[in-house]
Parts: sequence; structure tokens; C-alpha cells
Amino acid sequence: MNLLSPKTIEERVIMLLQGGSMTAGDILAKIKKDRPKTTKQALYSALRKMKVEEIVAIHGKLISLSHVWVVKMAEIFNSAKRIYAREVISDDGFLNLEEGDKIVYNFKSAESTDIFWGHAFALLAHATNSKVPLILYNPHEWFFLARKDSERLLFDEIKNIPRQIFLITDHNDPLDKQTAREFDGKMSQYHMLSENQFPKENYYLNIFDDLIIEVWLDEKVAEKIDQFYKANKTIDENNLAELRRIVKERGRNKMKISRNKKRAEKLRAKFEKYFYKIDTKKTII
Repeated sequence: MNLLSPKTIEERVIMLLQGGSMTAGDILAKIKKDRPKTTKQALYSALRKMKVEEIVAIHGKLISLSHVWVVKMAEIFNSAKRIYAREVISDDGFLNLEEGDKIVYNFKSAESTDIFWGHAFALLAHATNSKVPLILYNPHEWFFLARKDSERLLFDEIKNIPRQIFLITDHNDPLDKQTAREFDGKMSQYHMLSENQFPKENYYLNIFDDLIIEVWLDEKVAEKIDQFYKANKTIDENNLAELRRIVKERGRNKMKISRNKKRAEKLRAKFEKYFYKIDTKKTII
């Protein structure tokens, strides 16, 4: 089951019912926007199956997610969250790094890099001091285009800690400017510069206290991403598909997680001046 990118009728029903009870007619109308060939018979068949499996409850004309199923799913995900949080401080975990230590990972595509990157990012954001804002440097924040659902979930999770996110990019192309709408200006802040902060376009940086994530995307892929931003002023289905193809391309991608207090402080000072801190204890998310 893939609820982040629902494809089956059952997955789409679950995603729709997250927002509250609906009638079968309303569910069908919503599904048909993405799957115009979906029939009433197919929907009712899926709903009958989901009722037997206690995923949905049907009361009169309204259909809801079953409370029993919701509680079971919450227990599963909360348990997984606790276990993975413990793993991060195990003998070979990120937080067990001593000053000067590092762990290096290699990936075959920018997309597969980002999947693990998001996992590591969330764990470190929860495990480190939430009073210290997270600093992100991306040449282009393409994640909100090519992997928007995953990026939105990640940012919302960090804001709900609550913890501030400061993201800086050294480009101001039209698509870079468009990304500003994804930031609220308080808990998540976005700043564009007009000159390169590092020698190469394939370098990405995250700072968590004295822990640092550094990523080097494949140089050819990074160049294609930059060309995409130069060539497109708006995003649509066609060029979005092109960008997603680019980040799936095979190449040499590397991630390094290290603990280096002096370097982290120096990098933080370099970028933090563009943002403002707030008291997150007083912030209502």
C-alpha cells in the first residue's frame, strides 16, 4: 500500500477519507478527476472489501475510516518511529559519531539519494536540539517540484516538533522564486542569493547543531537540473515529468554525515544572518 502516491481505488479512498466522512458519490467524483474510467461498480466493490477488512465504516450514506483501523495504523507507525529513533543512536547510528567522525553513503540516483536523505534528516531533526534552527543549503530546491509530497510531509513534520527551518539557495530563477510559496516566513524561511556559495552546483548541505549532512549529486544530473531551471519559467505536467526523469537518472551520488562542531558553527554563521529566529515554545503550529 502506497498512501503517498495512491494508485489503487482503495489507496485513493483512504487518502480522501483522511479529511472526514464522505458519500460514495463524492468519493467517486474525486477519484474520477484522476482516474476518469473508474466506475461506480469498481468503487462499490472496493468499499465492500474495505468494509470486510475493517478499513472503512459505512453509516447510512456516509463512509468513514474505521476507528479501529486508524488506531491500529497509528500504533504501527508510532512503534516504527520509536524503533527507528532508537536505531539512530545505536553503535553504528548517526548520533553515535564522535567529534571528527563521519559516515559515507553512495547512491545510484538523485531520487534514491533523497529517499534516504529524508529518512536521515527527519531522525536527526528529532534527535538534536529543537531550539536550534535547521540550516539547509540547496543550489535549487527542486525537491518541492519533483518530490513535492515527500518534501511537504518532511517540512510539516519538522515544523510540528516545533523547529525552524532556514533554507538558502544561490539562484533566483523563476522556478526558484515560485518555491517561496512553500515557506511560511516564520517556522520555515527561504532566502535566495544571486551568487554561488560553493564552487560546484552539485553540493547540498544541512546543519544540525554540530552534525552535518553533505550531499554531492552526480555532476551531470546536477547540470541538467540547473539547465531545467534556466529553461522553464513555470511548471506543468510535461516539464515536471522531464524533471522527474532527470532525478531518476543513474549516476554517482554521495552523502556524508559527520560531527564537526567548529565547521558547523562556521557554516551556521555564514547563513544564519539571512534569517530571524523566533521562540518556538510560543509558536502554535
